[in-house]
Amino acid sequence: QQGRRRCNSPAPQHGGSPCQGDETHTRPCRPQPCPVDGNWSPWDPWSECSTTCDSGVRLRSRYCMAPAPLYGGRPCPGVAVKEEDCRLRDCPVSGEWSLWTSWSDCSITCGQGLHQRTRLCDSLQLGEQSVRVMTWKSCLVQTHRLDDNWGSWEPWSVCSVSCGGGVQRRQRECNDPPPSNGGWFCPGSDTLEDYCNLDMCPVN
Repeated sequence: QQGRRRCNSPAPQHGGSPCQGDETHTRPCRPQPCPVDGNWSPWDPWSECSTTCDSGVRLRSRYCMAPAPLYGGRPCPGVAVKEEDCRLRDCPVSGEWSLWTSWSDCSITCGQGLHQRTRLCDSLQLGEQSVRVMTWKSCLVQTHRLDDNWGSWEPWSVCSVSCGGGVQRRQRECNDPPPSNGGWFCPGSDTLEDYCNLDMCPVN
């Protein structure tokens, strides 16, 4: 910096001596530095995925120091950390058994047979098929002898003759119910007969 002064306070007159010393004066000064805007460093490599299986995230960073903002310079634009999804592999899933189904009906309707029930290992890893497991237990179906019974009588048939004594019939069937598993057949006859039109026939 430089200063200047004048020899006028008062100026020399009438043969007086001039002012002593220099008219100008110089001293050092420190100027204000210029602003420096911030700039990003290159991105760091991506971090490891946050999980070892299934979905996670990974990160990478950069730093506002190439250069850092100085003397009122603008900060770096944008973000310092970037994030993205990552997935290394599917996590293992242990199988879990479903509940047993109800026992099935016996495999036969008479004698010794089997009941069956199943369950599934239905929570396996993706891509694997469910495993079906079956178990059995014996069953015995004992049938009961069922005796037959007669159904209702049918109406009487027409008399075999119109006069002089004839016969009319009616029938029934052994089907209410029919015999099964060695049951007895209906006792008695399935046909009933009776006389009819007993009047003598006219004679010309």
